[in-house]
Amino acid sequence: MKKQYANTDFNPDWTSAPGDTIQEWLEEMGLSQGWLAKKCRRPVEQVSRLIRGRIRLTERWAIELGKATTVPAEFWAVREAQHRLGLALGRKRIRTLAAKAKP
Repeated sequence: MKKQYANTDFNPDWTSAPGDTIQEWLEEMGLSQGWLAKKCRRPVEQVSRLIRGRIRLTERWAIELGKATTVPAEFWAVREAQHRLGLALGRKRIRTLAAKAKP
């Protein structure tokens, strides 16, 4: 039996890094990159590099973000995988205004 997949009309020609979502979440919550760095026990510069898409969101990062944000680690891991697949498919990388923010 052939497996059927749900059809979706949302198939953008672009992708955005998980850091965009992280920065938007921080702004919505009124929190800073410094706050996130402290919660994840990471240097602020490393958080900034993650948000700017300079480093990958690893499984360890996903777990730490899950604890810090109460957004499940699985969400962050899937968000990274979707972004990397989008890049591999040749989708354009877009950056939201929030992701351009400085720490």
